[in-house]
Amino acid sequence: MPRTGSTVRREAPLSPFYDHGIWYTYVLGSLAEPLYIGFTGQFERHVLQRREGIFTGFTGRAGVDRRLLYYESFDDPLSGIAREKQLKGWTRKKMVALIETMNPSWQDLSWEWYEDVQRRRERRQMLGAQSARVR
Repeated sequence: MPRTGSTVRREAPLSPFYDHGIWYTYVLGSLAEPLYIGFTGQFERHVLQRREGIFTGFTGRAGVDRRLLYYESFDDPLSGIAREKQLKGWTRKKMVALIETMNPSWQDLSWEWYEDVQRRRERRQMLGAQSARVR
């Protein structure tokens, strides 16, 4: 990569991994609990995994409520990572104000698609059980 002074110019994408589409910085938690700020390129999957307790990191240890309270999307992963780091440096008061711009009632923004995933899983299990009986 050519260097200009102390800045690095990128002439090509970092890698095909970074060129997959949309990236998200998001906040999980509740008004009375700790807030978790994360970043991912697989938003729905990642939030569902956190909600179901599949990840046993900070969200499990700190007892973070797994409600999706806020999110932002980015075309560039480096911008999303920078925003995640910025938000992690904010005070709780400032984070609450940000969340309330998008979600003043602190509802779980993922609830509708989480319910849809649950219904599809149940249907798949039911269909699998039916096909097993037919054999």
